[in-house]
Amino acid sequence: MNIFANKIARRLFTLAAVICTIGTGLSVSAQTTEYSYVPYDSYIYDYNGYQVSTPHAYLPENMLDGADIGAGALSFPSDIECGKDGSLYLSDTGNNRILRLDSNKKLQQIIDKIEAPSGINSFKSPEGLFVSEDYLYVADTGNARVLKLTLDGKFVQEIGAPQTTLLGDEFLYEPKALIADSIGNLFVVAKGVNMGLLRFDVNGNFVSFFAAQDATYSLIDYLWKPFMTEAQLERMEDFVPTEYNNVTIDQDGFLYVTTNDLDLEKFLTAMTSCDGSAAPVKKVNPMGDDVLVRNGYFAPVGDIQFGLDENGNDAISIITDVTVGENGIYTILDTRENRLFTYSANGELLYAFSGKGNQIGNTNSPVAVTYQGTDLLVLDKLNGSLTVFQQTEYGALISKVLDMYGKFQYEESVEVWQQVLSLNANFDIAYDGIGSSYLSMGNYEKAMEYFSYSNNKDAYSDAYKESRNQFLRQYILVIVLIIAVLLFGLIKLMQWIGKRNRDEKYREKRDKFSGHLLYGFYVLMHPFDGFYDLKHEKRGSLGAATFWLMAGVSGVVLSKVFTSYLFNTTYKQDVSIPWEYLTLLIPLGLWVASNWCITTLVDGEGRFKDIYLFTGYAMLPVALLYFISISVSYMLVSDEGMYLNLLQNIALIWFVFLIFCGNTVIHQYTGAKSILAILISILGIAIMIFVALLLITSYQKLASVVIDIGKELSYR
Repeated sequence: MNIFANKIARRLFTLAAVICTIGTGLSVSAQTTEYSYVPYDSYIYDYNGYQVSTPHAYLPENMLDGADIGAGALSFPSDIECGKDGSLYLSDTGNNRILRLDSNKKLQQIIDKIEAPSGINSFKSPEGLFVSEDYLYVADTGNARVLKLTLDGKFVQEIGAPQTTLLGDEFLYEPKALIADSIGNLFVVAKGVNMGLLRFDVNGNFVSFFAAQDATYSLIDYLWKPFMTEAQLERMEDFVPTEYNNVTIDQDGFLYVTTNDLDLEKFLTAMTSCDGSAAPVKKVNPMGDDVLVRNGYFAPVGDIQFGLDENGNDAISIITDVTVGENGIYTILDTRENRLFTYSANGELLYAFSGKGNQIGNTNSPVAVTYQGTDLLVLDKLNGSLTVFQQTEYGALISKVLDMYGKFQYEESVEVWQQVLSLNANFDIAYDGIGSSYLSMGNYEKAMEYFSYSNNKDAYSDAYKESRNQFLRQYILVIVLIIAVLLFGLIKLMQWIGKRNRDEKYREKRDKFSGHLLYGFYVLMHPFDGFYDLKHEKRGSLGAATFWLMAGVSGVVLSKVFTSYLFNTTYKQDVSIPWEYLTLLIPLGLWVASNWCITTLVDGEGRFKDIYLFTGYAMLPVALLYFISISVSYMLVSDEGMYLNLLQNIALIWFVFLIFCGNTVIHQYTGAKSILAILISILGIAIMIFVALLLITSYQKLASVVIDIGKELSYR
């Protein structure tokens, strides 16, 4: 596939997006008459980790305080949940009450007294809520209990502290978040518990800890473990698993749990890992295993670009809540930057928005987030307010197309994905979506084209594999015939080269440039005899050595540019061809100079010319195998990349072996002495580089002093 054509096509998409974005901006301005501007940016991250601005998927519709909903001032509210009918339940923690709101966010009921069998009692600092189809569950934190109520607040059941010795005698039970599954099993997040969720059965009996996170150790910890003292080993054993801070459940019964108990090392691991061993958000199956899909460029962790906070610590995202919408979409809340991050079921970042501030759309102390239909509601603890975010056309299109794809409407989804791209040409997920649709429809060439736009090499490889299989089935006989002809031709070519190098009738041609070039193949297979003849029989030349040296260097350099898309690590990066040549030619030149200097001191018999000759001819396998690897790269899929690496590794090993043989023969060393001379030559290269850097630095300082003196004199 023509990658350059893809770049042009993507630029055309970008131009179209700019035009459509202008139109969209005018449309938004006309619709949001209440606000003159949106106080936050919406963005995603591309595959290089750069922040990319996007159209707004959500806009602030309103910000409500307690008076607006008809309940008076709210005091440090902790949670908000939405019922099946769209009604809302709000935990007004400081006022020790639960507010029930209708779908229009107007007060329906204040629940502050519970008629339990033991008598009428009150809440004490209630925090977490969960609303099932029939019941309301309240984490009555200050009373160390969970209350199961009807939806209108009537007592059903009280679940007290777990009866287990594993938590210790001094454990203070403070439930803070909870959910119940379809059977009625209760899962509770309790403060200070790092052994997972507390699991209770339908009768309120403690059953077990659930989905505990394993303690994680760094590679350095394991490497140092054999050398640690007993005290250090005891401290290592004191490492404890991370503690959950919130939980929710989706319609399929999978639990989503969050944690903010991650240091920088764990956060960076979570950002680039797919196993979820350390992750701020997990999706847990009934067995307690994390099954969250992390197929995005980066795992769901919030911001992947961060600076330092006011204390000089790394300002990584602090994830404290998660809510699940339709089609597997979920949103996590970052309370460090007060942002919302929405991900697809595949773990791809769809959009991030909101921030810090008092403007409508920003928050000061967000504590909870929930979906109400397609709206997102964010509860602000300090302000005692509820911000309502409404989905835009852009956000609705994303939701619509994900729904279509989930229903296997691949062909129909392409048109909707194109509409998304018309609003945001930098939305790589849309290119992925179109590519996946074409892949499902069997249009592999189109699928490869769109996967290349989003740099999704795994999906590109799948599409290419199907395309290759299709091609092989159609032309298998022709391919076998071509391979047979090529093998026959290669055998005949090698036989001809062998005759040119051995037969006396070609003696006159041996002394020509072509003969010197072809002799490299004899050196390739018979290095000791070949290098001996290079020096003593004059079978080579500086021109031929230079040709093979430049061919080898060119093979390495051009492999960075022309290797197929699947294996090209510099795709969409600016590669300076002259610089790449210099990074190889300078070390080779230093090798020749260093080897000549060193071997002169340790009885080496090779001249500077001889060293250059054997170095140049030693590059022949690099030239051959690297150019072959470029061609082969267009025939392989990702899983077969090992063959490409094998070719290149053989080339480098062969080069090193030829350098050893040439060094041994030219200088007439023993094997051990030759290895020692090579190692000392490498040390000499390092010394020359150090001296060169020292001279450059000294020159820069001297030039700076001269310039300063000149300036001083000019002022006098």
